[in-house]
Amino acid sequence: MARGKIFHSQHLSLRVSKKETQKNNSPKISFVVSAKVARKAVDRNKLKRRGYIIVRALLKNIKQNYFFAFFFKKDSTTLLFEEIKKEIIFLLRRADVLYD
Repeated sequence: MARGKIFHSQHLSLRVSKKETQKNNSPKISFVVSAKVARKAVDRNKLKRRGYIIVRALLKNIKQNYFFAFFFKKDSTTLLFEEIKKEIIFLLRRADVLYD
């Protein structure tokens, strides 16, 4: 994952890396929320859950054989679901891994 490309938006960063093995073609996706971003575990987990719900709906439109790591930035705890969704779609399009 160290040799990936990084894309930024206002509240999220995305690191994308191509998979080298062909065993499982499905994309691997993770969400990272630092304790500096949200002190309480409840808030960190809420952001991660929202991210996974959004990506699950987009999964059939995401290219295969990639690793994706989304990193939430400070002030992300106040975001609404739709705002997170817009930023995730923006980052995936910018990384050119989202089918239209």
